[in-house]
Amino acid sequence: MQLLRFISLCGLLAVMSKVSLAQNAEFRPGVGLYEGVNAQGWLFEQLQINEQPPHALVRFSIVDAFTSGSVVEFSEEQLQCSASECILDVVNPNWSDSRIRLIITPQFDQGLRVLDITTHQEGKALSSNSYLLLKQAGESTVKRFTEQHIAFYKQFFEHNVRTDEAQDGHYGPWLGILEQDEKRDLVFLEFNKTGRSRFMRYVTGTAYTDEAFFEAGKINEAGNILFIRTSHNVFANKVLLHRNSASMINGYLFSELQGNLVQPSTFKLRRFEPRPPGNARFIIRQQGE
Repeated sequence: MQLLRFISLCGLLAVMSKVSLAQNAEFRPGVGLYEGVNAQGWLFEQLQINEQPPHALVRFSIVDAFTSGSVVEFSEEQLQCSASECILDVVNPNWSDSRIRLIITPQFDQGLRVLDITTHQEGKALSSNSYLLLKQAGESTVKRFTEQHIAFYKQFFEHNVRTDEAQDGHYGPWLGILEQDEKRDLVFLEFNKTGRSRFMRYVTGTAYTDEAFFEAGKINEAGNILFIRTSHNVFANKVLLHRNSASMINGYLFSELQGNLVQPSTFKLRRFEPRPPGNARFIIRQQGE
């Protein structure tokens, strides 16, 4: 009987030890590319975790159509992790008197929740915001976008065309951020005076793109407000645009399915205006071309 109790006690201690180890196991992002939209900063964020350091934090400016940004490489030791979170503290490449402090926690479906804090060198917080990074198994969303819309980049880089000079009103290419609940995606609007226009959504962390087309005859205009009916049966078959200024549009989209509204989302767009050609090399370098 005592032997059985001893064996049972040993088994219980072994189970408790395993549970304790599991509870104390260090959280660390797995190898791969994590990407997401920082809506407050108008940045597309990428966290690249490699099998061997250095790792990298890459930030693309959405306002400049990804032709400007920053890259910070960091070592394994700079990513300090515990059972619940990882902390990355690096010098801000855009402002040497400040630092970037990321507090990274695990999120559903291999995602990462990031609290992004900009601090003085002495540690005082200057600003903060949060966003979600999702693991990207394929090529990055920025690379897909730039490859698909290379014609627009060439128009700017080869002919030095500025959209505010070449286009008027709401016409021309626009790039921005779509928000649905906590999820944020890139959106692109190609608004043509004649022929077919299109509205595109790049689903973060995936290879999926939603695309809805519309003709001039499907647009109702009242002042700075446009109501558009698209040809898509599910995604954004109704779009409402409000042009705030020459370079900014606010919008609302939803789909009507059997009399019910589904997928309501809001978005903000800025005119598609890449930086001068000298800065365009940034997107090429960071996408491995």
